[in-house]
Amino acid sequence: MELISGTNSQIDEILATAHQRPAVAYDLILARSLNHLQRLTKSMMQAYPRLARWEQTDDVFQEASIRLYRSLKEVKPTSARHYFNLANLQIRRTLIDLARKHLGPMSAAANHESNFALDDAPDRNELDAPVTLAQWAEFHEAVDQLPEDLRETFSLLWYSDASHADAARLLGVSTKTIQRRYLHARLLLADLAPDLLKPSES
Repeated sequence: MELISGTNSQIDEILATAHQRPAVAYDLILARSLNHLQRLTKSMMQAYPRLARWEQTDDVFQEASIRLYRSLKEVKPTSARHYFNLANLQIRRTLIDLARKHLGPMSAAANHESNFALDDAPDRNELDAPVTLAQWAEFHEAVDQLPEDLRETFSLLWYSDASHADAARLLGVSTKTIQRRYLHARLLLADLAPDLLKPSES
């Protein structure tokens, strides 16, 4: 994946000097990841056309970017790995809040039926359709409940669309460890969000 394999070392280099000019450093880091965040937002919106009926992709992208920028003022990442965890957290929070926004019984989205499949999304074909906004929020909240190592691995593969090899390099573990963690995460999510995620048969 371009962001993980191409800018990982750049982000680490910037963070190494962040204590000297933190504001400049975090601006640079955000600039390095904006293109990826925009592509990721577009991909996520395509996977959820029901939300796209009520939210513009650019608006979602801006909200996620603002959240990430604000969080960098509070949380000081120490590595590219730490930064990616923070970015994925802000993406999940944005998605959860958008789902909640449209869950009210009087909201427009709550009174429209939309069936859609996620089978065309890479690494996401274990999700069933149709999916309600309530189930969507439940799924992202369930990801937050995973143990740290599983949440970190699952977020890289699912939210950042990283390959197993990219995730292994970023986390400093073997590809087999990534595969094991991803399977474990999916099994736990099958319990936490049983209507959405099926355990792998592999």
